[in-house]
Amino acid sequence: VVLGKASFHGSVKPFVNLSSGAIRKLWQSFMLNADGWGVNPALWIAIGESLKDDLAIESLPDAASALFTTMDTDKNDIVDGLELLATLCMISSMSPIEKMKFVFTCYDFDESGELTLDETTLSLKSTITGLCKISGNPIPSLADFEAIAKLAFQSYDKDPTDRLVTITSEEFLAYVGSNPTSASWVSAYDDLEADEATMTTLSELTLTGTVLADASGAKNYSPPVPPTKYGEDAPFLATLEKSKPPPPPPPAEGEDPPPPPKPEATTPPNSSLGIEWIHGYNGSCRNKVSYTASN
Repeated sequence: VVLGKASFHGSVKPFVNLSSGAIRKLWQSFMLNADGWGVNPALWIAIGESLKDDLAIESLPDAASALFTTMDTDKNDIVDGLELLATLCMISSMSPIEKMKFVFTCYDFDESGELTLDETTLSLKSTITGLCKISGNPIPSLADFEAIAKLAFQSYDKDPTDRLVTITSEEFLAYVGSNPTSASWVSAYDDLEADEATMTTLSELTLTGTVLADASGAKNYSPPVPPTKYGEDAPFLATLEKSKPPPPPPPAEGEDPPPPPKPEATTPPNSSLGIEWIHGYNGSCRNKVSYTASN
């Protein structure tokens, strides 16, 4: 199963699939040079110079300036530095768990290893807002971000109305991986190709609609069921079910009907069967990989 990937603006191309080390360099340069969260064009170009050994491009300042212009949607020459860093992290070559750890670190302002509800909401809002900017997608409302953040707290029986309650790094990472909506965003921007022409555009990537690969034709497929604690996410999965493509139309008059489906293989695979590569496998869920009789 190949997951659909998000498209992105051409100015983003030089910064796709940065290494973990490159993202750390940006973070360190930001922390050393920035006086606050706001970043202007000159400061971002200076921060981007930390990538001179990582990017083989003719003019790093020009590339950094073009990316800044894409992110500066309100044209006031100020971009949220954390939003910019979180966005580059999400389209980097880091693993999904590394990406979410980095995002958590960005918004763990007191370095306590915990986030408040407001910090959790801000982490979701800034990260997804940045991704929407580079893809040209509409930005969800603040209410959408708050709803997801509250679900994260409620899933661990924590009262989101209590401003003193926090969520730990482990809880944050577990929920982002389990919540079908947040997981779909991570998946859509993971392992991107630098050539945007090879990508499938996700024109309706929203918080209220889960964007996942359609595996309805795979052997032993069954619609995903949210864990007990995440029962409130059922509407997201219902949206996924409705988004499955319709069956093919019947053959026109004079055309041969499609061949009948092959009988399901009931014998175990040959012992010599070997897997070369699994793209998009989710190890936290069962029945995510299937094989066909021809393999």
